[in-house]
Formats: sequence, C-alpha cells, structure tokens
Amino acid sequence: MTTAERKSRSALRVHSQDMEDIIIDHKPKNAPSRSVLWPLLSLGIATGCGSQAGLPMENLGNTSDNLGGVVVSATGKERLNGRWVGQAREPGVEIDGESVGYTFPSGSRDITIELLFDEDSFISGNVVFGAGTPPAPEAGVSYPQGLDYGLSISQELPPVEGFAYELAEEVRDFGSEADEFASLTYDQFGAFAQWCPLQEPRANSDDHYTCLGFDGYGGTLTDDGYVCSGTRPDGSRVNVDCNMVALCGQGTPCSCSAGGCSQQPSPLLAFVELTGDELTASFGQTMVDVGLPDATLETLKPLRLQRVAP
Repeated sequence: MTTAERKSRSALRVHSQDMEDIIIDHKPKNAPSRSVLWPLLSLGIATGCGSQAGLPMENLGNTSDNLGGVVVSATGKERLNGRWVGQAREPGVEIDGESVGYTFPSGSRDITIELLFDEDSFISGNVVFGAGTPPAPEAGVSYPQGLDYGLSISQELPPVEGFAYELAEEVRDFGSEADEFASLTYDQFGAFAQWCPLQEPRANSDDHYTCLGFDGYGGTLTDDGYVCSGTRPDGSRVNVDCNMVALCGQGTPCSCSAGGCSQQPSPLLAFVELTGDELTASFGQTMVDVGLPDATLETLKPLRLQRVAP
C-alpha cells in the first residue's frame, strides 16, 4: 500500500454518529511503539494467550451472499471438515453499530480455511488471507514486493496475501470441551521460508548476523514516503529500504548466522467453532495493516464462514 493510499484510507475510516462523520483514532492501546530512532532489538516470540473458548459473536458481519452453504453429515470434530470462506471485518471501525468489511491489498475480503479431521484427530489444514498468488522471492528485495511495512519494529507482521499458511492443532485446555471447537496455530512467518535463505547474512559490530548487518536504524515518514537509514559497524550511515528493516531486524522473519539465513518460527493462535452451519473463527493474534499513515497494525476481528466444499 502506497503512502498516498494510506492517507486516502485514513480519511475514509469514519464512524457515523448523529448524521455527522468524524475521524476516529484507531491506534490500539497496546500497539507497539514506533520510535523515530530504532536500536537494534532482540525480540522474543510471544505465543501465550488467555482463554478464548467463548468466541465473541457480536458484530461479526455476514458471510458473502454469493457463498452457497454446503451441509455435511458427520459427528464430532469431523463436522469442521471442509473448505470455509468468510469475509474479513475492518478492525476498529463500525458504522451504525455494524462492522465494516476489511479489504486486503488485492481488493479481496476473503479468508479461506480448509480443515480435515479424522474423528477427533487433526489431519491437516490451512488458512489463506485474501486472494491471488504470492510473488517469487528475490535476494535483497523486500517481500512481497509492493507491500509497505512502514516503520515497523515489531515481530508482528501482517499476513502475506494469497499464501496458504499451514495449520496445526494446539493441544491446550482453553476452557472448551465442545466437539465442534478446535484451537489451532499457524506460523506467521511461514511465507518467508523461501525468502530468508536467499538473503546474505551480514555481521554487525557485535558479530550478530542479520540480513542487513547494521548496528541500528533510523526512520521517518515524509511527504514522499518512508525514509530509513542504517548505521554500519564502521559508524557510517547509509540509506536503506524501510521494508527491509522490518524484515531483517532481530525478532523478525529471518534468523541468520555466518552460514546463512533461515526462517524462524513464530506461531500464532487461532480458534474455530461450529455454530449451526456456520464456522466462527477468531484470529486474536493476527495483525493487519489498517491503512493509516504510520502503518498501524490492529487485531483482525472474528468472522463467520460458510462451508463451500466438503
């Protein structure tokens, strides 16, 4: 998303109140701080989560009118089997008490989940955010090309549109013993499994390797877009692509050593539960770009999905 598109979308994020449109500050209370001067960070991967077994049902919106529901005769968790499609809801925005549809960069609003259980045993599954096919990764070029990460210094990145994230079952006690409930995880950095090995490992002055090798970073948002720089081990500063900073800092998708770079795992939780013939899905740790100039990320809202294939 370009800077101009962010400014335009920022102006459109409005709430109807007493017939007057007002601009809302959508920065979440727990949003990561985006300092203008970045140190070289060492970030842990947080995967803990409180109980979400009672998935919130309010303001989930409707599944697409074009989706024909498919009814499957099964029992237990096998009732979750199939291909499910729903539409994402805009985080932090409501008009007249109703959620607004969230649009991924391609213009798609779809979230597609495929699940396969054998009796109560999880076999396989995946989730796709949006539509399309991710581009081929390249060395030294941020991924995917065209996606603007802003001045992000967090290990939380928005999902890569069109990539099929593999699901795994998370066996924990989340307070629900329902046969039609499942706790799952997906690796938020999974889309970078081919990109990271293409990047050249570079050491900073502490002999710590990343795919940039800087001691620190700095950045700001200008009228012409994001401008970033990095400090080399010799003390000199050079301009650098802000998107590469978001992908190559510590705690981001790639873990590097002198021998090369590889994608590091970062599992996020997801919950699904069957309610009637609809699947309710909660991605409480999945962050999406809401289109504001500072590239603020907010948590994806729960959604309802319909089964389109058994």
